Amino acid sequence: RDLLLLVDLSGSMCDVLPELKECLLDILARSEEADRLCLIGFSSEPSLLCDWTMLDSQDSRSMVRKRIQDMVAHGGTCLLPALELAGAQLTSLGRGGSPVDEVTNNRSAAVVLLSDGDPEEPPEALCSAATRAFSSHLGAVVVALALGAESR
Repeated sequence: RDLLLLVDLSGSMCDVLPELKECLLDILARSEEADRLCLIGFSSEPSLLCDWTMLDSQDSRSMVRKRIQDMVAHGGTCLLPALELAGAQLTSLGRGGSPVDEVTNNRSAAVVLLSDGDPEEPPEALCSAATRAFSSHLGAVVVALALGAESR
C-alpha cells in the first residue's frame, strides 16, 4: 500500500510534537516491507520531508525514522499548499520513470492528515483544495486525525 502522511508542524503543534512523533514512529513500525511511504510536513510552507520510499530495508526505515525525529514545529498553519503538494505526490505515482510504476495499479493508497485542526484558511477553501488534490485518486482513503487538547 501507499501511505502519504501529511503532518502539521506549525507552532501550535509544539506541545503535542512528542506525541505526534510517537504516532508517526508507530505507523512506521507497523508498516509492512511492501509498503511505500511519503512524508509531507507543513507550517507556513509545505515541505517534502521524505519522497515515496519503499520500506523494504532497514536503511529506508532508518532514513524515514530520522526525518520524523528531526521534525520541529514553527510558523503558521497553511494547509492549502500542503494539500496541493499531497495531490502532486499522489499523481507522481502513476507517471513513468519510477521503478515501482508497474505495481502502482495494484496498491491501495491512504492519506493521513495529522493536525490540531486549526488551519489559517477557511473551510470552504480547504474543501475545494482537497477535492482538487484527491479527485483523480478516488480509491485513496483520506483520514484526518486531530491531536492536542484544543484540537478541532
